Formats: sequence, structure tokens, C-alpha cells
Amino acid sequence: MRRPRSTALRGGLIGLFWAACLLRARPAWAGVIDYPIGPDSADIRFHTLVAGTVPVDGAFTRFAGHILLDPAHPEAVRIAVTVMDDAMDVPFGGASMLRAPAYFDYRRTPEIRFTSDHAAIGADGQFTVAGQLTIRGVTRPEELAGTVTRSRRDGVDVLQVAAHGRLDRTEFGMVADRPLIADGVTLRITATLRLP
Repeated sequence: MRRPRSTALRGGLIGLFWAACLLRARPAWAGVIDYPIGPDSADIRFHTLVAGTVPVDGAFTRFAGHILLDPAHPEAVRIAVTVMDDAMDVPFGGASMLRAPAYFDYRRTPEIRFTSDHAAIGADGQFTVAGQLTIRGVTRPEELAGTVTRSRRDGVDVLQVAAHGRLDRTEFGMVADRPLIADGVTLRITATLRLP
């Protein structure tokens, strides 16, 4: 289904805004590659527990961002992603609950943002990325860890990125339904980046 023109325009403007911020912030690299990311190339999922034992998984379905990477200096990677928190897929009608003021409060704060500060990348493909995560207008430092591997898909060289992190929802003002719904939330992000 084609997205409304205003939605597509908003997504494009978000991507351009973050790309401009990153380009201003990065060093003067010669070989920087700009990898745009969105639902067609990446997946952002979250996991928590209800009643201490029942797993609940969800996914954000509308987001845009950029990864700026110089292969000669991977530790200087810059990442910026904006997630629209009104667009999510959660079972049992959970999306409506999460849009409400007690949770993401999407009418007041429709965006989740992550911007990287620094990264550490090992020769074995293991990495950590530290940055600032903003939810409900509250910004806190968060860290992601994961792996990056090179492979070939459909005749094209790609980088497969898999990352995960864990946050405490109460630190962003989400205190409803405790202790029925766990405070801890696990994020899992995967992305496929086509190499030039």
C-alpha cells in the first residue's frame, strides 16, 4: 500500500535532517559511505515480559536513519535513527496501549531518536556503540552491542549487522502497570547494508 504523500515526505525530511546533523558532526573523512536505513533494509524489535513469565514481542514499522561509515576508520562510525512511535506491531492489541500517554505518549512526543557518540569495533566483528536515546522527550545514554559480518546476497556484497541493548522503561517515565509489565525492555536491531 502506498503511504500518504505527507507521511512519505515527513520520512524523507527526517532522513535528510539527521544526515545533515551527522555530516556536520563527523571528521573530514575521504572515504565515508552513507548507508540510509529504513524498514526495507532494517528491523527494530523489542521484547519484555508480562507477569514475569509471558514474553511479549513487538516491532517498530516506520523509521528512518543513516549510518555514516569510513571502512578505514570503522570506530568513527556515526549513526542516527528516528523511529515514529505511533507505528508498531504488537500482539493482543498492545500497540494501542503503548501509544497512550502512560507509555510512548505519541501525540505529545511522536519520535524516538538515537544518535551515536562513539563506537568500538573489534577485528572479530564484535562492536559496541554508545549514544543518546530519547523517548518521551527524555534523553539518556544507552549502549548497543552486536556483530557485523560480510556476506554475499543475490550477487551483491553486503554487511549484516545485528545489535541488541537493554533499557529500563521507568527511566523514560513509563511507570504504568508495574509490576505486571516488566521494567526491562530488550531491543534487537538487524540491518543489511549493500556495499558499493
